[in-house]
Amino acid sequence: MSQQRRLRRGFTLVELLVVIAIIGVLAGLLMPAVQAARESARRTQCTNQLSQLGAATLVFETNRSRFPGYREALAGKEASWVILLLPNMDQSGVYDLWNDTSVLITDARLRPYVKGFRCPSDPPPDDQAAHNSYVANAGYLPAAVTAPMIEGQFNGVFVNGVPATSPLGNQPVAAGRMNMSNLKDGASNTLLYSESLLAGLWSYGGIDNKYANGVFANGSNLMCFKYYSDTPTTGVDTGMPAPTQTPTTAKINGNKKTTTSWATMSQDDVHPSSAHSGGVVAVFADRHTAFIRDSIEYRVYQQLLTTDSPKSTAPHRQFPLKSADFE
Repeated sequence: MSQQRRLRRGFTLVELLVVIAIIGVLAGLLMPAVQAARESARRTQCTNQLSQLGAATLVFETNRSRFPGYREALAGKEASWVILLLPNMDQSGVYDLWNDTSVLITDARLRPYVKGFRCPSDPPPDDQAAHNSYVANAGYLPAAVTAPMIEGQFNGVFVNGVPATSPLGNQPVAAGRMNMSNLKDGASNTLLYSESLLAGLWSYGGIDNKYANGVFANGSNLMCFKYYSDTPTTGVDTGMPAPTQTPTTAKINGNKKTTTSWATMSQDDVHPSSAHSGGVVAVFADRHTAFIRDSIEYRVYQQLLTTDSPKSTAPHRQFPLKSADFE
């Protein structure tokens, strides 16, 4: 046997480059799958948070025989629907501050960051005070009014809860408080909440705390429908006026804006939107959640908001609704 020592040959530069290239290709192939898995996890968390919002709302409705108003007077302060649900969201301490007449509306303790109100897919900032990703179903929003809503028991679930006699009562009195018995279309066909990239801070009540001339300077905690139709010349119910062609910007995920665009927000922006691809997460009045496709017809979106379609303000009031129309 030869006693000559064998020399171990190392990798050549070419071989190293080939290995690095292979690793790069594999990483490129795996990265989309990793990103998709992360987004799936974020969407699942968002879905769970909306489910918890739905549960808190149903507890509120059971205890008080009504749904929260989209704005209510609480200890001399204008409170949004979110604040009414805080005791059922493990935030009783914050609610107690709101319900304390000695605590002024300027007190920063009224607006903490609550993780459960932020969709993890939302763009930064992640820990902004009173950050909110979710909007409540307030129904019909007219094209030109001096106040954000025309109240009605047929168009949406959340109505104005501040009476005109209140010092905060600068909007019309709600046409009766809403409860489960008002949901004639069925709880499983009526939206409670969805997502919006333009959701205002949850400490704001109503459409916006600075509503004026159709401009929403600080976002909206509500989702509404306009008198639009994808087919304005056909299918409109007898006796209903001709609707306007639905602009793309008014549809789900239409013209996705971010919170940096609040100053230019218009009425058409008061609709669901999200950072998820292809649609938004929503929770219904029976607490079931669904991913609503952004390709659905506008009349389907209208029907998801109405509580009693045949009596609503939607131009297509008799449109039959089934889960296949939107999921």
